[in-house]
Amino acid sequence: MQTSKDFNVVSLFIEKAILYEKKIAIIEKEKSISFGELAKEVAVLAEKFRSKGIDKDDRVMVFVPMSIDLYRTILGLMYIGAIPVFMDEWSSRARLNHAAKIAKCKAYISGCKGIAFAMCIRELWKIPIKTMPSIDPRLRPLHDSIDRQSNDVAIITLSTGSTGLPKAAIRTHGMLYHQFIALQDYVLDDVNSTDMTALPIVLLVNLGLGKTSIIPDTNLRKLTKMNPLDVYKQIAKYQVTSISSSPFFMQKLANYYLENNRFCNCVKRIIIGGGPCYPSQVEHIMAAFPDAEVKIVYGSTEAEPISSIDGSDLINSCDGQPSNGLKVGEIHPLSNVKIIDIMDEPITFESEAALDKIKKPINHIGEIIVQGPHVVKNYLCINDGEASNKIYLPSSFWHRTGDSGYIDEYNILYLTGRCPTLIYLNGSTISPFVYESQFTNHYEIVIGTVMLVNNKLTAVIEVEKSTDKHEFSNKLKLQYPLIDSVQYVDEMSRDPRHHTKIDYEKLRKKFQII
Repeated sequence: MQTSKDFNVVSLFIEKAILYEKKIAIIEKEKSISFGELAKEVAVLAEKFRSKGIDKDDRVMVFVPMSIDLYRTILGLMYIGAIPVFMDEWSSRARLNHAAKIAKCKAYISGCKGIAFAMCIRELWKIPIKTMPSIDPRLRPLHDSIDRQSNDVAIITLSTGSTGLPKAAIRTHGMLYHQFIALQDYVLDDVNSTDMTALPIVLLVNLGLGKTSIIPDTNLRKLTKMNPLDVYKQIAKYQVTSISSSPFFMQKLANYYLENNRFCNCVKRIIIGGGPCYPSQVEHIMAAFPDAEVKIVYGSTEAEPISSIDGSDLINSCDGQPSNGLKVGEIHPLSNVKIIDIMDEPITFESEAALDKIKKPINHIGEIIVQGPHVVKNYLCINDGEASNKIYLPSSFWHRTGDSGYIDEYNILYLTGRCPTLIYLNGSTISPFVYESQFTNHYEIVIGTVMLVNNKLTAVIEVEKSTDKHEFSNKLKLQYPLIDSVQYVDEMSRDPRHHTKIDYEKLRKKFQII
């Protein structure tokens, strides 16, 4: 692979396109495209973008679902040195409007519906150039791509911040190089393997490795409506050797296999990311995919990966009953991790020695902070929330994850949930995340957490429809003596991206907690 100094996502892809010209790069439903064909179309699309007036260093908002079109568009923009501003396809009007306002893009790329949708969103409509990701056969391919340096911006990703508004994380080519290196430790290194992935960054890594990627045959915006049968058919047809996805996606798929007495022997590795994965879920997944090595990767938008753990290790380490946090495993060699005091305000220090004064001892809960060459340093538009999640030192910086946890005496990292969700009651610190982990062991509970409602520790849970709620409430309070009350919700609010994490903000509004 190239070095960090000369790393360029496009040139890396072109190298693999020459080496694996006839090999399938991406499969999307019934469509597929080879590395050679994709490289040609990227060059043609680059010429189209240039003819539209898009130039080097121009920011371009891309609102395209995970598809062949998406990767052709991203690579086509990078080919001419433009900067894709990637917005998740599940984004609401308010998020899109805010994103367009802070990104100040020269162009907007989307499908027919996305272009029409822009007419209803003021800041999107103000973007001067609007075009679609389609190929114009009349255009000749652009001969050479623009050279980019390590510190040049490669892509800007907009994802949910702590305020619910998008954070515009700037990813340079150098940062992407180190992220590629780190993520390669988890994907199968066999170039002949076929990876089904619902994680956009993993597919980009696969293109850089020369591996075939399959996009799941489901609407990734609406995973609750996923039909596992369609995905099962893809896995069987293409003899998928690895899967990388969110815990929710894998659990839905595993449920289908187990309920229909189907067992998959072709899948050799499963990578799970995007949200917490509990021991009971891993047991379920390993039962459906008995020949697969399961790896759970912990990270954040700005730092991926931070640590990882084998599925069997997660199960064996806590006997399915995590009572002191969720084990997320060994810290990745690229990641330098510390646990510091939990503080609401921004943190500034003049040296590492000064920062170490708020470092927590072994086995003590605090905020997880991370440093490394694969960690996002800057944002496009700094607001108060974004400024507070960095600790800038004279010659380095740390990213505050906002997650609480601790490191044990073996240098193993544990999660205890988001810092703002920790509950301080009668002199004790209660982690809702620990309860969430334990609740997964009750077959009656779909998902649940605990909150402080009217100064009472309250379990808020979604249960299976057949559950006797009165009887179950008594059972729960008997097993967990600190719980004073049990509240039931028809459907738990979850994050729209991976449908894995609980949306605490919506729960607070529901129970009128300020």
